[in-house]
Amino acid sequence: MSARIEKEKEEYYKQLEYAQKGVPVSVRLIAKITFQLEENQVLNITGNIGENNPNGIVSYHGPPMTYTYKNILDFNQAITKLRWVGRDLEIIPAGIGKYKLLALLDLENNKIERLPDELFELKKLKELYLASNKISVLTEKISHLKLLKILSLSNNQIKEIPITIAKLKKLKGLDLGYNKLEKFPFAVLSLEKLETLILSGNSITQIPGEISSMKALKKVYLKDCPLDAKAISNLQISRPDVVFIF
Repeated sequence: MSARIEKEKEEYYKQLEYAQKGVPVSVRLIAKITFQLEENQVLNITGNIGENNPNGIVSYHGPPMTYTYKNILDFNQAITKLRWVGRDLEIIPAGIGKYKLLALLDLENNKIERLPDELFELKKLKELYLASNKISVLTEKISHLKLLKILSLSNNQIKEIPITIAKLKKLKGLDLGYNKLEKFPFAVLSLEKLETLILSGNSITQIPGEISSMKALKKVYLKDCPLDAKAISNLQISRPDVVFIF
């Protein structure tokens, strides 16, 4: 590891230590910090650290990752936004649950097949993007993420939506497009603040009339769903204030 990189690394940890003690951080660590490629190490991390940087963002820009980097998250527990998009990630790294301040997690366009229990320990999470993976099961523990406002799960292999999703009372956007749903997820009807619902590309043939009770609803995407003309007409009549996209 070069002297320059070693110096940057030392500065990074010094500033992190200050932030954890509540000391004002004088240097906003935005510059790229490169760690030597070793077991459980990370390549090319950029971001802000510390309690004084509430909009801190960390992004992974290295080569495709695998579970080899199982402790990839150990370097910083103060981040609020984390994006690993299109990096061939197969498993969500161990330790994700430590990131108690995480408000946005974007893992779209990877190869993730399952969601670990640790993910549902992120109680401050408001936006969760998991589109274009290989997820087949959405567990009942999704209800633990009570602050969620946006949940994106399109282009996966999900067949059923757990009834516990009804407990996400702050949810405004739900994308379930292009999965393997055969029935309308009735639990969605209890989402009082839901504004946008995407169900495109599923095998749903009927939409329940109770959808008219969802007062906050503004847009419903049903493109590529095998709905008959009567079902479409009934929807448009029951909620003329909602934009239905077929």
